[in-house]
Amino acid sequence: MTWVPTEKRFEEYIEDYLTSMEDDGLKYDSRIHRSTDTWYDREKCIIGEEYIQFVKDSQPDVYDKLQKRYGNSTDSKLLSRLNREIGNKGLIHVLRKGFNEIQGGNIKTVYFQPSSSLNKKYREDKYLKNRFLFVRQLHYSPHSEKSIDVVLFINGIPILTIELKNQLTGQTVQDSNYQYKFDRDPKGEPLLQFQRCVCHFSMDNDRVMMTTKLSGEDTFFLPFNKGLENPINHDGYRVSYMWEEILTPTSLLDILENFVLFTKESDFIWSDEKKKVVEKKKSVLIFPRYHQLDVVRKLKSQVTHDDVGTNYLIQHTTGSGKSYSIGWLSFMLINLFKNDGQDRMFDSVIIITDRKVLDKQLQDTVKSLEQVQGVVQQIDKDSEQLRKSLKSGKNIIITTIQKFGVVVNRIKELKGMKFGVIVDEVHSSQGGKGSKNLNKTLSINLHQDEPDVDDEKVNEEVLKIQKEMRSRQKQNHISFFGFTGTPKPQTIEIFGTPQPDGSKIPFHTYTMRQSIGEGFTLDVLKSFTPVKRWFKLRGKGEDVELPESRGKKELIKWVDSNEETIRRKVSIILDNLMTTTVKSIEGRGKGMVVVRSIEDTVKYFVEMNKQLKERNLYHRIKPLVSFTGDVLLGDSKVTEGDLNRDNGFEGKDIPKGFKNPLYRVLIVCNKFQTGFDEPLLHSMFIDKPLNGVQCVQTLSRLNRKTKGKTNTFVLDFVNSVETIQNSFQDFYETTILSEETDPNLVYDLLDEIREYGMFTKQEVDDWCSIFYQDKRRDDGLLQPILNIVLERWRVLSDEDKDESRYKVSNYCKLYGFISMIHQFDNIELEKHYIFFEYLRKKFPVEGIGKLDVSNLVDLESLNLDIKGKLSISLEPGGTHPKPPTYGTGRSKKEEEFDLLSQIINDINDIYGKVPEGTEEGSKKLLQSIVSDKEFEYVVNSDNTDSNKRDKMKEIFDKKNINTLEVSTKLFEYFDKRENKERLIQMFISRPDLLNQLRG
Repeated sequence: MTWVPTEKRFEEYIEDYLTSMEDDGLKYDSRIHRSTDTWYDREKCIIGEEYIQFVKDSQPDVYDKLQKRYGNSTDSKLLSRLNREIGNKGLIHVLRKGFNEIQGGNIKTVYFQPSSSLNKKYREDKYLKNRFLFVRQLHYSPHSEKSIDVVLFINGIPILTIELKNQLTGQTVQDSNYQYKFDRDPKGEPLLQFQRCVCHFSMDNDRVMMTTKLSGEDTFFLPFNKGLENPINHDGYRVSYMWEEILTPTSLLDILENFVLFTKESDFIWSDEKKKVVEKKKSVLIFPRYHQLDVVRKLKSQVTHDDVGTNYLIQHTTGSGKSYSIGWLSFMLINLFKNDGQDRMFDSVIIITDRKVLDKQLQDTVKSLEQVQGVVQQIDKDSEQLRKSLKSGKNIIITTIQKFGVVVNRIKELKGMKFGVIVDEVHSSQGGKGSKNLNKTLSINLHQDEPDVDDEKVNEEVLKIQKEMRSRQKQNHISFFGFTGTPKPQTIEIFGTPQPDGSKIPFHTYTMRQSIGEGFTLDVLKSFTPVKRWFKLRGKGEDVELPESRGKKELIKWVDSNEETIRRKVSIILDNLMTTTVKSIEGRGKGMVVVRSIEDTVKYFVEMNKQLKERNLYHRIKPLVSFTGDVLLGDSKVTEGDLNRDNGFEGKDIPKGFKNPLYRVLIVCNKFQTGFDEPLLHSMFIDKPLNGVQCVQTLSRLNRKTKGKTNTFVLDFVNSVETIQNSFQDFYETTILSEETDPNLVYDLLDEIREYGMFTKQEVDDWCSIFYQDKRRDDGLLQPILNIVLERWRVLSDEDKDESRYKVSNYCKLYGFISMIHQFDNIELEKHYIFFEYLRKKFPVEGIGKLDVSNLVDLESLNLDIKGKLSISLEPGGTHPKPPTYGTGRSKKEEEFDLLSQIINDINDIYGKVPEGTEEGSKKLLQSIVSDKEFEYVVNSDNTDSNKRDKMKEIFDKKNINTLEVSTKLFEYFDKRENKERLIQMFISRPDLLNQLRG
C-alpha cells in the first residue's frame, strides 16, 4: 500500500531534496549500496573511485607524478596512504591539511570555499571539483552485512552518518540512539572508530540528536534542535532544517573548515592513589550544536550587512558552550572580508573577560581553534604587550577589561583601525568605568570633524570636549558582541537589537529553559527548602532612644549574626550536609555556605569546625573559607589563608584545593558566588539576601552536571520563595526591554538642578576651561569655583540640600549611561557632566554613623522552622523589564526615634509569633525522649546507625503523639521526616547529649 508511511520514503525524501538542488555550483550525487557492491572499501572506509577522480580533476599534475612512479598501482598506493594518514592523524586534520606523499608532495582531500569570488581559477579548477555523495543503506562492516541508513561522503571520504526513524511507523529518535549504542559497536569496525567520521546523527520526523564518539552503551548524545522543541513546519517535517541548512555542500564545507574541532579538555580531579589533585586530559571531537552554528552564521550575515559599528547581544545561558561560541565567533570575525574579499572588516578582534585572572577555559578554547600559529595573543603581562598586539593588527587578543584603563592615554597607533570586541559576561562589565575606558582606548586619534568656532582657545577646548563626548558614544569603528545569560535592562539598552515597536531584544538566545530541558544544566529550583526564623528579644540596661527604622534593621541583623543563631544554623547545615550532600553524586557531593559579610564567614568557619569536632566528624569533613583582605578574630587579624591552613590546606588555589574529598564545604560571602564552576557542588546553604542577577548567578553555581549528579539542594535562611522565583523568571527565556530610556530626561534633570541657583553658566564654562588646559600643573585652580558652589549649597534648606545632591548624582549616572547610546550634540551637557562629577566629590559624606546594638539586647528565644522541600516552577515566555529609572532626587525625611523597648515589642510582634505551645511542647517532648530507658539503651548500643535509627524513630513516633495535647501544629512539625531525622541524627552523633539534657 503506497499510502502507508515508511522509513524508506523518509530516506528518499531527503535524498531527492539534496540531489535535486545546486548549492554554489556544487551538488550531490546519490547511490544505494547493496551487500554485493564492491565500490565501497569497508576496511579503508573509502569510495576509491570517487577520491581518485577528485585527485585527477583537481590535482592532475600530482596524479601524473604518482603514476610515473607507481604505474598501475598508483590508485592503491594513494588510497592506502590516505587511509593510514586518517588513522594516524584523524579525519579533520587530513581534510584541512591534506597529507604528504614522498612523490606527490602535499595532496589535498577537499577544497574549501574561496574568500573572494574574484579568484575564478581556484573556484573552477579546485573548489568546483569537490564531489558530494549521498549513500543510502551503506553496508559498512567487514564482518557482517549491517547497514547505516544514510552516509554522506565528500570526495569518497565518509563525513557523517545518519540513522533515520519515522514516528508514523512507531519509532523515534530514541530508537536511533539505542541502535547506535547497542547495534553499532565500534570495536573492530573501521568506519565507527573515533575521528573516522566527524559526527553521527539520530533523527526522526521531529527531533535530531548527535554524537561524535560511539562508545557502546556509554555513548552520549547531544540535542541538535532549533529550540527545546523544533518549531512546526507548515510545509513538511520539523527537521527539514537538517537538509535545508546543515547538510548542503557549502554548509558542510563551512562546518568542516571552521567549526569541527579535535582538542583535549582538561579537568582537575582528586587522585586517591597520589593523594593530591591531578590534571586529567581527554581527547574530544567537537561538532557545533545548532544554536552555536546558528549564532555565528547569523552574526556573519548581519555584520556583513550592517558594516562595523553595531552592537549585538547574545543571551546564552549556562550550558550553551559559550567558550566555543566565542572562539568560533572570534575566528569568523578576524577572517571576515567585504568588497568581494578585498578588504578585512576588522583589524583586530578583542575578547574581554571581566575577571582579573583570565578565564582559563576561554583561553584554552580559543587557542585550540587556532589553525595558524600567532593569530591568538594572550595579554597576561602588561599594557605594553597589549599596545604591541593592537598595533600589529590582524589578530585575536584575549585580555581583561582592567588592562584597558591602563593604556587609555598610551595607544597612539590606532588611527583608522577597526575592532570587533567580544565581551564575556557583559552584564557585569558593561556600564562601569571599565567599558568607558574601553571605548576611549579604541577611539583615540579617530578623525573628528572640526568645530565651526573662530576663537583659537575656545576651538581647542571644544575639540577636547567633543573628543571626550565621542569617546563614550557608540563608535562607528567598533562592533561590540556581548555575551551573557542574565542581561540587565542597561545591558539590553546598549547591546540589544532595536525593534519597530521601540523595544530592544537580544540578537540571539539560548535560554535557561532550553538548557535545563535539554539536560545540559540542572534545575536548581527543584529542591528548595526555606527556613523560617522566629525569635524574641529582650532589652538589657537602660531603655534608650534609637532611630526607629535603622534600629529595627540593625537588631534583626544582630540576631542573624548572633553566635547562638549561627550555632543553630550551622547545626542545621551539618544535619543536611550529612543526610543529603555527602551522600549525593555517588558520595562525592559538596556544599557551599553563602553568608552576608566577611565577619560572618569567620564566625561560620569557627563554629562549623567546633561542631564537626563535637560530632566526631572533623577527621572526615572540613570546611574551607574564602574572603578578601583580613578580619579581626579575637585579638588578631586573620586572612582566608590563615584559617584554611588551620584545617590543613596549604595552597592558595581554593578551587583546586576544594577538589580534595576532605573539604566538603566552602564558606563564602562574595568570592566564588559567581564564576565558580565545580560540578561536585550539590548543595547551597544561603544566609544572605539575594535578588535579581546576583541571585541567579549564585544559585547557578549548583547547576553543572557530572556523572552521578541528578539533583541539587538549596536551603535558604533568608530569602522568600517569591524573591527567588521572580529573580529566575526574569532570565528563564528571552529578556526583552519594552522601551528605551528617554534621552530628554537629561535636559529635564539639568533644568531642575539649575533651579537651586548653586552655579552660573559662566562658572561652569570657566571651570571647564581650567580643567581642559594642556599640561595643567596646579590642580588647585579647580578648587575655588567648586568651593563657591559648595558654600551656596550649604545655605539651602535641608530638604533642598538633600534633593539637589541626589539630582547631581543622578545626572552623572543618567548622562554617563545615555551618552553611550545616543549622540548628544549639545556640548553644555558634557560640560555639566564633568563639572558635576567633581562637584559631587566635594559634597560632605552623609553623616549616618554605624549603629551598634550588640550591648543593648539579649536573645530571649530562637526557633528555626525548616519548611518542607519545594519545587519552584517558572512560566514559559519572555519577560519585559522596563528601562532603569533615574529619579530627580529624594526627600530625606526626618529620622524618627523611638524607645528601644517599643522597637523590641514591634519586632517581637512580627518575629516572635511561634505557634502557640511550641516551646513548652518541644521541651516536654525532648524531656520525655531523653528520660526513656529504651531510648538510652538504643543510643548507647553497639548496633549499626541504621538499626539504631529505625528503633529510635519508633520510640520517637510514640512520644510525639503526646504533643497533640499541646498543639496539632507541633505534632505535625515533629512528624516531618527531615525534623525527625535531624533530632535522631543529633543523638546518634552525640550520645553524651542524653546526660546533658537530663541535667
